[in-house]
Amino acid sequence: MANMKLSKFSVSPIHRISCSLIIALSLCLLISPSRGALYLVTQSGYVARSADDGETWSWLTTTLPISQCVDMTSDPAHNLYVLNKTGEVYYSVNQGTSWDSWGNISVSDACALWLITGFTFVITESGDFYQRDAGVWSLIGNVGASDCVDLVPKPAGDWLVLTRSSDVWDVTTDPFSASLVGNINSSTIVGATSLTTSVIAITEEGDVARSGDNGVHWSWVGSVSQLSITGLSNKNGYIYLTTHCGEVARSTNEGSDWTWQGTVSQIGITGITSDTLTLIGVEEHTEIEALRILRVYPNPSRGRFTVRFYASGDGSGCLRIFDILGRDRGTLWRGAINEGVNTIHAEEQSTGVYFLLIETDNAKATEKIILE
Repeated sequence: MANMKLSKFSVSPIHRISCSLIIALSLCLLISPSRGALYLVTQSGYVARSADDGETWSWLTTTLPISQCVDMTSDPAHNLYVLNKTGEVYYSVNQGTSWDSWGNISVSDACALWLITGFTFVITESGDFYQRDAGVWSLIGNVGASDCVDLVPKPAGDWLVLTRSSDVWDVTTDPFSASLVGNINSSTIVGATSLTTSVIAITEEGDVARSGDNGVHWSWVGSVSQLSITGLSNKNGYIYLTTHCGEVARSTNEGSDWTWQGTVSQIGITGITSDTLTLIGVEEHTEIEALRILRVYPNPSRGRFTVRFYASGDGSGCLRIFDILGRDRGTLWRGAINEGVNTIHAEEQSTGVYFLLIETDNAKATEKIILE
């Protein structure tokens, strides 16, 4: 793949020596945006923030109470979440100012964390697939691979798990199933990210592959450099990557071309993630403390469907719809909610896999729907 290099970073001999020394320290760096900013965390739990798309960074005064951090992301409310290798998850509701525990999965090889409108999943290197439901982490299945590196939603719905040896597994969670669907033809895959109609993967050497059919077929589309690439993500369609030495690069054309974005510091990096959801809360006061979706029908639907849900009290709320990448597609309904069973009739003509979110001030409920 050396003949397809599109651009390279220029690295001085001193820089190369510095990079090698820092890689040996086994630090890690992960990036996630919150309220328009990018956030990073080192393996030892230090958090930094960039407000200018990764060009400059400042370290926050608070550190995480965990080390061996391996992944970072955020949810629709812009809360930050960090996963470490031993399965501990911590979250922050104030942009990294303070951190609280979100549970412990009790594993030794956690590698990737994903949150999307109420659904939370963790994958381990050995292929164990965990889901968090009602505050409890549960093992729901095993992918069948021993070198997993990343977990991403696929454009058509459900999930793809990628291994370092480039196998691509199609995973469904309800009920759990896993099937091998493709191979990228590399032995050094380190990360992946999902766009609207494609999935992008990257090797440690910086070669970029793209699939337009949910991970079945892949083609090499570009390359970044010979530096050690460690992570890949996207924000509003722009793809970002990081290197062990702290460089941040960006692509605006699905990985074909890359431009230098900035540098964090001379720190070894192991990943980069991104989430740009903005969820507008309900303005009116509500006493509802619990919501539960009872049924969405018909599902699959041809555009019109009914949502039946239970509420623990009276108040007001809204029904929003998100696509498989977690992007807000709009509000389908807003109004009064009564204690007990409620019914909403809604319509959405876009086709694909979506997530419905019923929300009040104090409660949320989520369900998947397929629109044909």
